[in-house]
Amino acid sequence: MEAKLFRAGFYKSSAPLIYTLSRLVAVCVGFLAMYALLSRVLPPHLPGFITLAGSALFGLACMVFPSILLDRFENSQKQIYRRAFPDFMDMMITCADAGMSLEGAVERVSHEMAATHKWLGIQLSIMNLQLRAGKPLREALRELSDRIGLDEARALAVLFRQSEELGTSLTDALRVYSAEMRGQRILSAEERANSLPVKMMIPLGLCIFPVVMMVIMLPVIIRMKGIFF
Repeated sequence: MEAKLFRAGFYKSSAPLIYTLSRLVAVCVGFLAMYALLSRVLPPHLPGFITLAGSALFGLACMVFPSILLDRFENSQKQIYRRAFPDFMDMMITCADAGMSLEGAVERVSHEMAATHKWLGIQLSIMNLQLRAGKPLREALRELSDRIGLDEARALAVLFRQSEELGTSLTDALRVYSAEMRGQRILSAEERANSLPVKMMIPLGLCIFPVVMMVIMLPVIIRMKGIFF
């Protein structure tokens, strides 16, 4: 739960307690609201446990509302990280081409990203503090991927680990991975654009098609009314 709240952008230590209290409040509010509604709607001769049972079930169902909101916050935060991640990759490649070490590149990029992409800059600053504390880079990257929950970050952590084990050029690997990631973003945008006509069929069918049929059939109905009536 703490990791999920952290990925959603709630960094305070009291966030799990507040989230638990919000679920309890949702249950109480749902129970009281449904009890007041059923007390007015249901006939008075029915047993009281029916009202209590219905109110209790609705109150328990209200427990999922904070979870739904938390999932929405998490997905929104992932989109923010996903939009900022290509810039992070480009700046890492630039620092690596300039001859900086990976730890120095992460420190420089974290300061630069804090001004343009606040949330990813915070995560990179946390990773920079872990590196200063002596944690290996691949472990810091793995924990970064766990905190932000992006597949791109997990793949980058695997790339760093494989480059260290195989002794390959990390700059070339970063450049190839950056190009592949941008290609995937273009394919994702094309996929959304191609699915748009299918999604537009429902509003077109519900809103425009009845109007078109009315415009076509109205003269016919008026003429038939003049002939038969």
